Amino acid sequence: MALVICPECRSSISTNAPSCPHCGNPTAPTLSNEASSSGKRPHGWLLVTVFTFTFLSPARLIFNGVNDFLHLGSFNELYPHGWELALVITLSIRTMIAVYGVFAGVLLWRLRPTALTHSRHYLRATLGFGILWPMFWVMPLPGREAEFIISYCIGVFWTFSYFIAFWLYLKRSKQVIEAFSRQ
Repeated sequence: MALVICPECRSSISTNAPSCPHCGNPTAPTLSNEASSSGKRPHGWLLVTVFTFTFLSPARLIFNGVNDFLHLGSFNELYPHGWELALVITLSIRTMIAVYGVFAGVLLWRLRPTALTHSRHYLRATLGFGILWPMFWVMPLPGREAEFIISYCIGVFWTFSYFIAFWLYLKRSKQVIEAFSRQ
């Protein structure tokens, strides 16, 4: 005998019961926890969030990393030591964050109970990488310090805006609260 959740009243019932003793729903015993939530899929802004976490953000992270790697020659002329290792480390970290973003997006798509936790961890990792990483590894080219500061400020603004928008959406959206409160 196993317990399942009734899709009507959300009470725990036995799989042996002919119907839910609380609400009388006759199909309740045949549904498991997995089956009752699998019919629902994200829509609207939650679908946009899933698409962004699963496709757009990882593509941006990897594209920027590969682009930096392809321009390694210009850095080698100015800074002859250490750029290869720094860019390999950067590309590795970008790849790990991208994979974690895909993982968080898939969890959101399937409306898993841990999806919000992993999505928030992913957003924190993106924020930390976008703001802190350039401060430690990227040096301005000689004579182009102002360009570096402007591009860094734009990057920080974009990263922080991305973080705040998705963080607040996942925290306050009625659709997200409704989708994850049923579990």
